[in-house]
Amino acid sequence: MSASLVARRAIEALRNGVPNPFAVAELGSWQQEVEEKFWKLCNDPSLEPGGMLVKGDFGTGKSHLLLTLQEKAKKQGFATSLVVISKELPLGNPSRLIPRILAEIELPDMAERGIQGIAARLQYKQPSFQEFQLWVNQWRFGEGWWPATLALHQRLEGDDEKLDAIVRFWAGQSTLRLSEVRQRLRDHGLAGAHSVGKLPPAESLHWQRLAFSAQLCRAIGLRGLVVLVDEIELIAQYSILQRVKSYRVLGHLFGKETLPEELKAAPLILVGAVTRDFEQSILQEKGDWEKAPEMARQKH
Repeated sequence: MSASLVARRAIEALRNGVPNPFAVAELGSWQQEVEEKFWKLCNDPSLEPGGMLVKGDFGTGKSHLLLTLQEKAKKQGFATSLVVISKELPLGNPSRLIPRILAEIELPDMAERGIQGIAARLQYKQPSFQEFQLWVNQWRFGEGWWPATLALHQRLEGDDEKLDAIVRFWAGQSTLRLSEVRQRLRDHGLAGAHSVGKLPPAESLHWQRLAFSAQLCRAIGLRGLVVLVDEIELIAQYSILQRVKSYRVLGHLFGKETLPEELKAAPLILVGAVTRDFEQSILQEKGDWEKAPEMARQKH
C-alpha cells in the first residue's frame, strides 16, 4: 500500500473520530519510556509471560497508547488481542474474560479475528508446528485433552463440522464431551496413543486455553500473543466480592509470583491500562486494602 494511501486513510479515520491502525501508526504515542519497556517485554529471551500496567489520568490517551502498542506488536510478529473491561465483561470472571480475549485475537496480516484464523493456517509439516506438537504432548495440564484434540484436528481434514467443534473448544466453548472425544479417537485409530480423562476444573481450563492459544500462535510462525486490557478501573463499579475476584485475576495476569502454573513458559505478554487515581479512589477510599485480603482468605 502506498504511503499516500496510508496517509489518506489515517486522515479520514481522524475526521470520523474513530482512529484506525493507519491513524494510530502515524500519530504514535509520545510515550517513549513505555514503548521501550514494551519492546523489552516483546524481546525477552526467557520467553516467559511478562506484563505491565500503564497509569494515566482520564482522557490522557491510555486507550490510544494500547492501540499503538498493539500495532507495534503486530509489526514485531505477534498476534494481539485487545479487550475493554465493563460490567458485561467482568475482569474477575475467567470463564468470560478468557473466551473474549481469544475471540478478539488478531493476526498481523488478517482482518478476521479469533482462534479460527490461526487454526486455518496450521501446516502440519512445518517445523514450527512440529515443535508445538512436541510441547503439547509433553504439557502436564489438561488430562490429555490438548494432544488428543490436536491429533484429531490433523486427522479430520475435510470434516468441517467436527473440525469446527474442536476449534471452538480451544476457543472456550463447551462443544466436546468426553465420550465423543474418546469415540473419535477410536474411530481414527488414535485411542492407543491418547488417553483422555475428565475435563479439568473450569478456571484451570481457561488458563490452559490462554497458554495453548499463545503456543498455537507460535505454531503458525508468530512469536506469541500480546493481550491488552483497557479500562481496568471500571472494577470500581463492582461489588466488594467481584472486586476481590478482579484483584485475584489481576495478580494472575500481571504478577510474577502469582502467575498460574498453567501460564508459565507461555509466549504471552500482557499490558493493562488503569487510571492514575486507582489506588486512592478504590483501594484506599473504598477500604479494599483492608477488606479485600480478609474476604479473599474466606472465599479462596
